[in-house]
Amino acid sequence: WPSLERAPAQPSTRVSHDIDYPFAYRHGPRRREWRTLRRQVRARGLLPAMADFARAKAGTDTADPYQTFTRLLDRASSPHTFYVFGGATHRLLDAGYTLDDPRILALLRRLHYDGHEIALHPSYETFLSPADVRREFRSLVHACERLGFPAPRGSRQHYLRVRTPDTLRALDAAGVGYDASLGFADSAGFRCGTSKEFPLFDLEAAVPMALLERPLIAMDCTVMDATYMGLGTGADAADLLGTLADRCHRYGGTFELLWHNSRMWRPEERALYESVAT
Repeated sequence: WPSLERAPAQPSTRVSHDIDYPFAYRHGPRRREWRTLRRQVRARGLLPAMADFARAKAGTDTADPYQTFTRLLDRASSPHTFYVFGGATHRLLDAGYTLDDPRILALLRRLHYDGHEIALHPSYETFLSPADVRREFRSLVHACERLGFPAPRGSRQHYLRVRTPDTLRALDAAGVGYDASLGFADSAGFRCGTSKEFPLFDLEAAVPMALLERPLIAMDCTVMDATYMGLGTGADAADLLGTLADRCHRYGGTFELLWHNSRMWRPEERALYESVAT
């Protein structure tokens, strides 16, 4: 098609955050709290960690190591996307917060009025349950309606749990506009072979979906944690993230970065995030 005119490529970086644990010492099993506290003690010492633990349990958000939203929002140079649970299907691996918690609603208001996008984070077992996907999406839609916000459009699966085409069919049938789950949990890179948003196609049914895909290029724990790439928070991690961002931008794509609010309390984690996301 020699006369075909393509839209000009618009390279960009899109930063997103899965709100798995908005609070370190609320919502969820007690053993998760103690595990977090042990990490705090090792990193900061017994007395400072215990003092903040007591203050956070009493409701002082500034003492909670996972309450990093002020720093995230203050450093944001463009709108970010925050993926929020609409329900729970696993007692240990889902966050346990609900959309009728006043502190969660206050957080959603703040995110929205600061110009950021709110989207769905379907819980652990939803990847094989269309009914749970639909229920959790409607729950978040209703919460946004009650707060006077636009209905959410997007979704990213908890733990990136996707089985194709089943999970994507469920999202499409529920009315979700886009998915942002297709990335490698154990290695940063191009699972979809592109960094550009594209429409999904159901290969088994041989029909196009209304659902779009936003390929996920890199996740914080994928790069840093020893169980995955193990690059830590130093120069090797920064070089990899910078290389991936440059490669996306070179071809007019989007560097989609996922960084959890719970991976911002260490100074070295914050420094790595700010080197690539701001």
